[in-house]
Amino acid sequence: MKKTRIDESREALFKAFLFALGSYTEQEATKNDQWRQSIGQLYDHLKHELEEIKSNLRPPKDQLTYLIHNCCDAVTLSAMLLYKAMEMNKLKEE
Repeated sequence: MKKTRIDESREALFKAFLFALGSYTEQEATKNDQWRQSIGQLYDHLKHELEEIKSNLRPPKDQLTYLIHNCCDAVTLSAMLLYKAMEMNKLKEE
C-alpha cells in the first residue's frame, strides 16, 4: 500500500519523539529528577528551552547540535507537562 502524506507525518513525529526520548534517557542521571518539579517549574524550563530554540533557528552547520538538543529537551518537558495534566485530570492509566 502506498504511504500517504499523513502516514509520513506520523512516522516523522514518532521518530522525533523516540529520538528525544533516547536523548533524555541518556541524560536522565544528570537531569535531577525533573519529574519531581512542579508544573510551574516545568513550564518555566520549557519556556526557556523555547527561547533557546528561537535563538538557534538558523544555526551554522557546526552548531546544529544546539538546536537538536534544545528541541529534544522541549519535547520531553512537554511530555512531562502533559503527563502532569493527565494526572490532574485522572486521565493516566494505572
